[in-house]
Amino acid sequence: MRVIITGGSGLIGRMLTESLAVDNHEVIVLSRDPKQVTNLPHSVKVVRWDGRTTVGWEHFVDGADAIVNLAGAPIAEGRWSSKRKRLLKESRVNAGRAIVKAVEVAENKPGVVVQASAVGYYGPRDNEMLTENSRPGNDFLARLTAKWETSTEPVEALGVRRVIIRTGVVLSRAGGAFPKILLPFKLFAGGPLGSGKQWFPWIHQNDEVAAIRFLIENDAASGPFNLTAPRPVTNAEFGRQLGRAMGRPAIMPAPTFAIRTAFGEVSTVLLDGQRAVPHRLQEFGFKFQFSTPEAALQDLLMDKYQHKFQVKAPIADVAEFHTKSKSMGDITPPPVVVKVHQAPPELKEGDEMDFSMWLGPMPIHWVARIENVTPNSFVDRQLDGPFNYWAHQHTFEPINESTTAVVDEIKFNLHSNPFWRFVGWNMKLTLPILFAYRGWKTRQGLEAGQTDAVGLGQQSFS
Repeated sequence: MRVIITGGSGLIGRMLTESLAVDNHEVIVLSRDPKQVTNLPHSVKVVRWDGRTTVGWEHFVDGADAIVNLAGAPIAEGRWSSKRKRLLKESRVNAGRAIVKAVEVAENKPGVVVQASAVGYYGPRDNEMLTENSRPGNDFLARLTAKWETSTEPVEALGVRRVIIRTGVVLSRAGGAFPKILLPFKLFAGGPLGSGKQWFPWIHQNDEVAAIRFLIENDAASGPFNLTAPRPVTNAEFGRQLGRAMGRPAIMPAPTFAIRTAFGEVSTVLLDGQRAVPHRLQEFGFKFQFSTPEAALQDLLMDKYQHKFQVKAPIADVAEFHTKSKSMGDITPPPVVVKVHQAPPELKEGDEMDFSMWLGPMPIHWVARIENVTPNSFVDRQLDGPFNYWAHQHTFEPINESTTAVVDEIKFNLHSNPFWRFVGWNMKLTLPILFAYRGWKTRQGLEAGQTDAVGLGQQSFS
């Protein structure tokens, strides 16, 4: 599937790009400055465009499966002066018009155009339950969002299916509003914004991406869809849930007058909410991974570790190497000793591994289950062991026919038991050493004749 994404370097666009690339889809990201678009999967093509015309990219539209239009200047960046309002409008409308022109000249029309929008479309509505059939609002943000939606409307007359995604607040530690929401809680100064009674229409980053892909792939889906979790909460309730998850108080309110003074008209984003619900999305059968704020926050506040490296071997060989239970002991660095008590030679969906790791004289018992297996990835999740939660996703990305990128992503929570918390904390500190060694041994096992280390790869905690 070929997918063209405008705004692909933004929070949602980047996550969608990575998700599609992992599944070997052809992804083309349009950007005003391709040099600034970094750290995307190697298979992604970044193409320059000016945000107004089809110059340089229109030929990609011919035969494309989908165009996802996320382009638009950030809403909450700076005060809404007359100049800023004009930029917010023009950046959205011009991008939409360019997409329409590209579709018009394409001999083979794209299968679907996914048009970004936001729940701000409904305007401030107090406690009213808002579905996709609810009337639009009449404040600046609502009018802006309505213009954004209609910018690509002409593609429907050209026979192209069009989906409108009215997104709420995307919860992600990678960017957007959530890191800003976290900051005062980290400083023990968190609490409700204004009265706290305004509704907070949130959605977890994974569900945002999954919903967009669901709508791309569902040929019956068209028209507006609210991309919000099925359980909206008030701002005050979300703050209480966040404080509880972080072990921080949530009792320091930010007064309405102070917010309006500091942000001007932009303060409507903070002080006026929408009780939006994903009525049509659920009607079409979409299943949310995170339907409650408790579950979403637990996932987002976990420790995360990532390690990337490349190996000169075809993706099939790399995937096969990692699904052999014997490989675990082979790629574990001394002085750690691994003994597998029970596991099939070739791991597949639902299989369990029962093993022990000796950290010096102390054995650590561990049971893991293999889940979410695809040709390019799988997850091993701890069922029993030293962590409160541990999930290790192995992803394999083809660079070319003979080179593969290996991405290890781990989410974990330390145990509440003091002893196991101490063990887990020490294991956390050794992750960079462990995965540098694993990368070296993986290369050694798959690259003929290679016996020396060739770099540690890229590693990061978050």
